[in-house]
Amino acid sequence: MAHLITKELSEKVLEELQRLNYSYHSICNFRAALRRIQAFAEEKGERYFNEDLGRQYLLERYDCNVDYYSEACPRNAKTAMRQVRLLGDYQLHEVVIRRIIKKKNYVKPPQFEKVLTDYEIECENNQYSKRGMRTRLHRLFFFIDYINLRKIMDVNNITPEVISDYVKTIFHHHEKSMSSILTTLRVFLRYLYTNGSTKTDLSLSVPKYTKYWYPAVPSIWKPDDVKRMLDAIDRGNPTGKRDYAILLLVAKLGIRVGDIKGLKLSHLDWHENRIHFTQQKTGTDVSFPILNDVGLFEKWQACQR
Repeated sequence: MAHLITKELSEKVLEELQRLNYSYHSICNFRAALRRIQAFAEEKGERYFNEDLGRQYLLERYDCNVDYYSEACPRNAKTAMRQVRLLGDYQLHEVVIRRIIKKKNYVKPPQFEKVLTDYEIECENNQYSKRGMRTRLHRLFFFIDYINLRKIMDVNNITPEVISDYVKTIFHHHEKSMSSILTTLRVFLRYLYTNGSTKTDLSLSVPKYTKYWYPAVPSIWKPDDVKRMLDAIDRGNPTGKRDYAILLLVAKLGIRVGDIKGLKLSHLDWHENRIHFTQQKTGTDVSFPILNDVGLFEKWQACQR
């Protein structure tokens, strides 16, 4: 996109906000903010918006000197940073990139509805858990929204340049989030190629992000460490009894966190002293013994009454 003077760029952004059905109140707020940025540009003798101008504006007006594409924004400058990034994003991509939020009942763009539905079926056939599918599709919809805003009408119109531009829009996210989003995109593009939906394997154009490193969570805890955690819990109230029972389920039975969150009292068979439920991750019916320690469930249940 050819560089526009700041005023013209602001007008384009406002037109796009109206097209995306932003509320009247939001558009008014953005208009006022963009006028402040225009005034700042004129004050500095700058006709065109650029990233350096945006950073200088945030520094002088909000005492904010972070890289707004790669670092978390300070609370006092959060709104201003969003407004500056609107200009930068539109200048780079000619679209207003929406903030990433979880969407219930996501509506697939019509041009991608079939391929996305087929991909969901493929995931189900590969026996992904419901939770895994939900996470995978949620990450993928970021990319689908982006190419839809770019007015791409067919998956064969996706190019390495489009993928590169998309990657720039997620650069400000946490390293681990970026890696997960890129992996999801790579798997989807590989599916399109192997399924014959695209003529080239675009998954090769998705960069690999391996910068982050975090110490692994210990696979084995020392008995003394487990004991210290359990002893630190106040069991003199219902909440403490519940927390103690949860840690025992993890430490002694190895039940996954997601399965513990879904446990109900109806899953406890007091006659056989067993816990019966279906694992969320694998869909497998499992049964565990109720250990003597976990008899604490009874006390916790009594407290709930």
